[in-house]
Amino acid sequence: MSRCLKRPAEERSAPAPRSEAETAAVEDLAEYRAARAKREGFEAKEAELRYLKAIGALVSASEAREVMSRRYRTLRDKLLNIPERVASVLAAERDPARAHKLLTDEIKRVLQDLSDEARAEISDGLNDDGQVGA
Repeated sequence: MSRCLKRPAEERSAPAPRSEAETAAVEDLAEYRAARAKREGFEAKEAELRYLKAIGALVSASEAREVMSRRYRTLRDKLLNIPERVASVLAAERDPARAHKLLTDEIKRVLQDLSDEARAEISDGLNDDGQVGA
């Protein structure tokens, strides 16, 4: 039967100190691995972005700004055209409640048109000119 005897700490051999070249090699390897992991992480993120763009779940910020700008211009134009359409009717109306209803109905119609256009834009996409339609 063999017995393992522990040597006192002072008798145990410590690992040999590394040379400067060995230390540099270990550090270089660690830096290489860190750089490689970082690069692979970026490549994975880029692949995910390409995938999200391909399935239509991601658009560029400039495209989103253009769509929002177009929607706000359309909203402004349609709201500013309300007086042209209802001015004569409102001028002839003596009942304030009916005048209020006419104006409210026209605003609701404009907002519903805008909502329908946005829904169509989302479901059908935009053509090359930025207009609704396939």
